Amino acid sequence: MSPKVPKGRTHSREARPTETKARTRAARGHKLDAHLQEKLEAHARELEDKLAARERELTEALEQQTSTSDERDATMRSDTWRTLPI
Repeated sequence: MSPKVPKGRTHSREARPTETKARTRAARGHKLDAHLQEKLEAHARELEDKLAARERELTEALEQQTSTSDERDATMRSDTWRTLPI
């Protein structure tokens, strides 16, 4: 009795050379690597945009705090606040 071979398989059951297997895997891996690289770059751009937005928010907050502090200091230096009844 002969060994059963899956339908559609007409060539021998010999394994492909290791080099052929490696080339095939590399070709598949290259496509996958390119896709992952694109996803990584898109995510990096998204994070850079978020970081830039946070930096703008912090800059605005610091400017507002500085302005408020300057106003308070000017008020404290003036004589007006000392003459107010307590």
